[in-house]
Amino acid sequence: MLIWHSSNRLERLAEILAEQMAADPLPPLQQEQVLVGSVGIGRWLSLRLADHLGICAQVDFPLPGRFIWALWSALLGGLPEQSPFAVPVLRWRIYDLLTMAPPLAFAAYAADPLRRLQLAEQLAELYDRYLLYRSDWLEHWEAGGGEALGALWRQLLRPDLPHRGRLWAAAQAVLEGGTRSAALPRRIWVFGLSTLPPILWQGLRGIAEQRPVHVFFLNPCQEYWGDIVAPRSLARAAARGGAGHASSGNALLASWGQQGRDFFDLILEEADPVTDEAFVEPAGEGLLATLQRDILYLRDGPREEGPRDLSAADRSLQVHAAHSPLRELEILQDRLLALFQQDASLQPEDILVMTPDLPCYAPLIEAVFGTVPAARHIPYRVVDAPLAAAPVVGAWDAFLTLLDGPWPASAVLDLLERPPVAGRFGLSPGDMAVLRGWVPMAGIHWGRETWPHGWRAGLDRLLLGCALPAESPRLFAGLLPRGALAAPDQLRLLGMLVEVLTQLFAAADALTAPRSLGQWVRDLLPWLERLFAADEDRERLRAELLRLGEEAEGAAMGSMLPFAVLRAHLRERLRQSDPQQPMLSGGVTFAAMVPMRSLPARVVALLGLNGDSFPRQQRQASFDAMAREWRRGDRSRRQDDRYLFLEALLSARDCLLLSYVGRDIRDDSERPPSVLLSELLDYIDRHWRAPP
Repeated sequence: MLIWHSSNRLERLAEILAEQMAADPLPPLQQEQVLVGSVGIGRWLSLRLADHLGICAQVDFPLPGRFIWALWSALLGGLPEQSPFAVPVLRWRIYDLLTMAPPLAFAAYAADPLRRLQLAEQLAELYDRYLLYRSDWLEHWEAGGGEALGALWRQLLRPDLPHRGRLWAAAQAVLEGGTRSAALPRRIWVFGLSTLPPILWQGLRGIAEQRPVHVFFLNPCQEYWGDIVAPRSLARAAARGGAGHASSGNALLASWGQQGRDFFDLILEEADPVTDEAFVEPAGEGLLATLQRDILYLRDGPREEGPRDLSAADRSLQVHAAHSPLRELEILQDRLLALFQQDASLQPEDILVMTPDLPCYAPLIEAVFGTVPAARHIPYRVVDAPLAAAPVVGAWDAFLTLLDGPWPASAVLDLLERPPVAGRFGLSPGDMAVLRGWVPMAGIHWGRETWPHGWRAGLDRLLLGCALPAESPRLFAGLLPRGALAAPDQLRLLGMLVEVLTQLFAAADALTAPRSLGQWVRDLLPWLERLFAADEDRERLRAELLRLGEEAEGAAMGSMLPFAVLRAHLRERLRQSDPQQPMLSGGVTFAAMVPMRSLPARVVALLGLNGDSFPRQQRQASFDAMAREWRRGDRSRRQDDRYLFLEALLSARDCLLLSYVGRDIRDDSERPPSVLLSELLDYIDRHWRAPP
């Protein structure tokens, strides 16, 4: 049975879930399965359940893909822990195929190892989307169609490596036969999803025939809004004489809500769920609450009374134009301090700040919020920040760059001065100042073995300066002693320099030859521990390398990977945001804007709503057939961002702060905001009068 719970408040949906669990608790050793769209939603929901139930235990919050894979494994048996068609594994399998026998259409791209890996990553993401949204195409390709994409897909198929399409058919047969129904959970809860790929939705529908499946949907509108059309689309249809009975309802919901509307229609068309509605009217007379009520009741502003008066004291929705991202954060800090002063009950953990470009803003957040006097300090935490922002990753990248490079003196000294390396070998800032004096004195400029200005020749000069009398200017074995180092501190520091360089030279000898991906991971891990001080970030980097090793094992990769390709992959991998980090850990939360992660908060702030960066662009590969044949329910980055903006507006309870770079920092020329922010401002201009 499928039960559909809908509300415009995520808190109300959490209350209903807690009430349902309390009314019919599972036996102590059975685990509740609550499917969520993100780790952040799972963390927030666990806290809400604990508030209502007193404790949140024996509750798992898997992502839908992981849950369905685990369920298929329980029903069918013998499946690996990770699908061989998951993107992280599939890209290496494709890289292997492109190395050995690339299809003619891809041969030019596959000739260079680095371009080959980039192509493999594109193709892996493409096939993953086809598995979710175009399974009928893959069935056709397995029968012999599809040209280059189909030929490569057939090469990837093996009887012992089933993909989602085949597994779903086999699992469906098992479910219909009822022979393994004991493997199903007693019930399933699906919480806060705004979209779901067809193949995963089919899996839940199949389960719903034998077990209760409760879907908790954040519905922005209590009226039926499945057939509303954005005003621009409506105008184009009217110009062609095809508007019919279509209407825009609320212009903001029509423009931003396509993703949720398609999911809502998919549920209603393909299933007949039991419905449970629990809508809550937003309280208050401010602009923010009125906008939320307009969306809730599907009205496009006042019908008869005309434009409403906007109070000069209303600060529930604020828009700020700044000259730079740094200035955006300074404005945000000032506004938050003002809000704390106005409302003593407001706490830092009541504030959520999101941006579509967190890698750009992360270091600026530290500069603005981490360097203020105690009187202006606001506790904060940055989640989703890429691991590349950690000092140990910068040092790791500098280390890998050095190994096959020309070994310039400046690059080596820069590596030694980085805190993770300096901490590992006990080099103080004073020690580094001394080394920066020794290196030019010893004639060291570049190269490990380069004569006479390489590192080995320079080290030998310094060592001779310790061994020979200070008054002896004679050459020894063709080298002139330098430094006359005799003090204990000098000898200690020289010994440390020799130790570090010996380790670096050994790493360069051991790590530059091509090898398999799994061997790369096994060979790199010891150097991470030898050269870098232990801390939390080093362990995160180690875990990332171990995940890379698991991908290599799952792909059974046999081709050799050049060092430059491995380094480029690690660099790009570590630059990606990590959406699995926990949220709501105390203080103001700074996070990336990712789908299904807009949590309710008293104050929500969105930064970086620039015309050229939000909604974010999605570059389509020239060979991606999905770009030429759109189907309802297909996901796109632009539609994701539109729905994210809608969710953010609905998630703010007291105040919504919006900012963008509206002025050029060089010539003060005007720069446009995001089209979504422009639509919001146009809506307000149509239906409100500015205060005198």
